[in-house]
Amino acid sequence: MELSIFSTWTRVFSASLQSSVNSMASAVNSTIREQYKGRAVLMRYVWLNISPKSARMEQSFSPDGGKNMGNKLDLRTQPIGHTMKTATLVGLVAVLACRFSLAQTPAQQEVLQFERDACKAFLDADVAALERMLTPEFTLTLSNGEVSTRADEINELRSAKVHYSVFENYDMLARLYGDTAVVLGKTRVKGTSEGKSFDRVVQFTDTLIKRDGRWQLAAGHVSRIEK
Repeated sequence: MELSIFSTWTRVFSASLQSSVNSMASAVNSTIREQYKGRAVLMRYVWLNISPKSARMEQSFSPDGGKNMGNKLDLRTQPIGHTMKTATLVGLVAVLACRFSLAQTPAQQEVLQFERDACKAFLDADVAALERMLTPEFTLTLSNGEVSTRADEINELRSAKVHYSVFENYDMLARLYGDTAVVLGKTRVKGTSEGKSFDRVVQFTDTLIKRDGRWQLAAGHVSRIEK
């Protein structure tokens, strides 16, 4: 996020909550207009249930002048020694949390949801779901240079030799190029393979394509991250 948004939010959040605490106001709301990567962004927030010891803040954003507001962020504060410190902390958390939301278009959110659904297919050993998600030409390049095909992935899942207790993507970033998307991120997998336990994290790059109105995974690459 641009530094101007970061500093504006921190300043406004801190000042507004401190003023509200001093006056014992029950609620304060405001709207801020800023620039993010060359486009105007409307940020709207409201402080609720304000007291010297705690407060609640609801925040949302809009890239189209307020016609559509993004997902609501609901934060609650707890005292950490001084109300101003509390306000500043919440401001920083809000900025960091919204950094990724502001950058995501509806199409990017759709792609990231696809990635989460793909993780669930592995976690639930849902062979039918995985078959729908992988293109016929799908390949996965592993850390050791080996290449796994669509058939390899499906057969392994169907064999039940591998059981996942955790299969989760995080730190994801989606880049769209028409009907093609590239997703970067990390994956943590934990479970057992033929009775042997494993728990590892990999960095991944996925390439998705949109066919007949739905996303499919065409290729992937993973590199193991040493803990």
